[in-house]
Amino acid sequence: MSTYQIYLSTLPSDVIRKVVNFAGMAPFEEMRLISPRWSETALAHIEVRAKRPVINVCHWWPHNTPGNKRPHDWNMEITIAKEYANYFGLDGWNLSNKPSESDDKVLLNRRLTSVQEPWTRKRIVRLFSRCSKIEKFILDFSRIDDVTSLCETTGGTIIENLEIVNVKELLSNLEFGPFH
Repeated sequence: MSTYQIYLSTLPSDVIRKVVNFAGMAPFEEMRLISPRWSETALAHIEVRAKRPVINVCHWWPHNTPGNKRPHDWNMEITIAKEYANYFGLDGWNLSNKPSESDDKVLLNRRLTSVQEPWTRKRIVRLFSRCSKIEKFILDFSRIDDVTSLCETTGGTIIENLEIVNVKELLSNLEFGPFH
């Protein structure tokens, strides 16, 4: 009596694609570890941007606290589905004190160094390149120093709703005259 064994690493590519599609993005990193073919198939799956997870809300504002010794630091707060924290590389971020909009979402925040620093810029570009879109992006433009670099990090990311706050303060800092 002969036995026939099937290994995950030897499954046909069509079957791997179906498994990757069915499993979604949550076990993405684990699927890539099965074999080089699984890794290639999983990566090809997320190349279609529409299939990538959504960032529900991204709020970015200057880290303005009295005595701040790093005036170019920023704060970023992200609302995403809980299951995608590792996928986005946010597993080391802080859980926010503010309540999330629903039980299946998580609100994470982090203080970032200047967007002009290569390490920070690379991490933010990676974050945005892994999502299909940002449903709501809130930018606080009360400080002009990193605005251009900050905008460049979003790359080709689709932003459905853009909210810019403190524009009045930004414009008055640029000496366009008084605003009321």
